[in-house]
Amino acid sequence: ARRNLSRAFPDWDSKQIDQCVRKHFQTLGANFLCAFVLTQKPWEETRKYFDVSDYERVRGGVDESSSLVALVPHIGNWELMVTVPNWASHRSNIAAIFQRLRNRLIDEHVRKSRGLSGLELLDRSEGFNRGIVMLKQGGIVAVLSDQHAGDKGVWVPFFGRLASTTPLPAIMTKKAHARICWGVVQTVGVARWRLAVRLEELAPEISIEELTAVLN
Repeated sequence: ARRNLSRAFPDWDSKQIDQCVRKHFQTLGANFLCAFVLTQKPWEETRKYFDVSDYERVRGGVDESSSLVALVPHIGNWELMVTVPNWASHRSNIAAIFQRLRNRLIDEHVRKSRGLSGLELLDRSEGFNRGIVMLKQGGIVAVLSDQHAGDKGVWVPFFGRLASTTPLPAIMTKKAHARICWGVVQTVGVARWRLAVRLEELAPEISIEELTAVLN
């Protein structure tokens, strides 16, 4: 983490880097433990800690869109996004593409907790085709977008360096003629989170490579 921060912010001194690293891991740990509990609770209880009022600002645009690819980065308490069927739209077909965990027992627990709200989970190894079908039927498909994709990824500028990035959101968007919406869960206090949402306005002729670069 220190090495990455020094590359991303070369003007920071060691004290600034250490403070950022410490705060990051403290927040990450707290978010993980809180998500473990809150995703098991009924929405009426969870909403006391998770402010989703920003969604009302874009609700009209979402409802007018034929389908939606929702981009969720690994920022803040992203696991709270599994509550999306409770507040996002009148649509019943909402899914998220995920990657199986190596530990079978942990994987089963995570999938169970993520599906409590009615969210359909699509395994990344086989979820692409199902995701396209859902989008063409007017659904919402969420993708964790900031993932390293190795040699198969699209290389895009990131903090002054080239980074391999998954083109999956761009491919799904182009193939299903869907609209893109960002959803970020920001940590705003002790056991308090706020949703920030943004609908993207993109030219229809944009290429997959260009779209991937724009989204990152």
